[in-house]
Amino acid sequence: MLLSFVKRHQPYTAQEMTQAEAKASDLVSRVGPTLWPWQPGALADVADHWEGTRGSDSLWIEWHQGTVKSLSHPASPGLLAFYLSLKGGRGFLRLYTYEHEVRLDMAPGLVHVTSRGKPLGSIRPSITTQTISDSTGQPIGRYQRFKGSLVSTNYGPVELCGRTVGEVNILVRRRDALFDHAPRPVIRNLLPDLSAEEEDWLLAVLALELVYNAFRYHRHGSL
Repeated sequence: MLLSFVKRHQPYTAQEMTQAEAKASDLVSRVGPTLWPWQPGALADVADHWEGTRGSDSLWIEWHQGTVKSLSHPASPGLLAFYLSLKGGRGFLRLYTYEHEVRLDMAPGLVHVTSRGKPLGSIRPSITTQTISDSTGQPIGRYQRFKGSLVSTNYGPVELCGRTVGEVNILVRRRDALFDHAPRPVIRNLLPDLSAEEEDWLLAVLALELVYNAFRYHRHGSL
């Protein structure tokens, strides 16, 4: 047990990271082309449940992978696909749409965000307010996260450059929900004139909620 605890809180080895990246790339090659096309207004169509599987590569590395469905086309393969690898408070998440990818690289106390192949910035987690900074490290906003239950209908606002661009709810795996309910949008009250960068930040916050969902499930780590 002590060895497992020590291993879990050490950085990935080069071999561990190579294996995790290969699994993430395999997912996008298989699932990415089947996703529902990403169109204007797609953010408002993303459901608050994900469907997929969880597993582990060792006693200290676990993975979560799946899709997030469309509200308007629930029978489709999904609007988003993701692969999450976690080792204690470290790891990465790759979130795919039909068109592009948002990536989170997690270390204790800081989450680096990459989108469309370029650094977008970072998110500094805390119990409630997550500070959002641009690629130079300059704070540009925050995510006032609501820390609620698995059946919460409370949403937390995402503020960027002085304006609230949308509100984000928690994400849960459908089979883990304590009480089933009709799918709701995971993001609501979206501004009608979102820029590509604002949309990418909202996807990054959505991806962060998938990370928090993994921590809630196993309670083995934190950011």
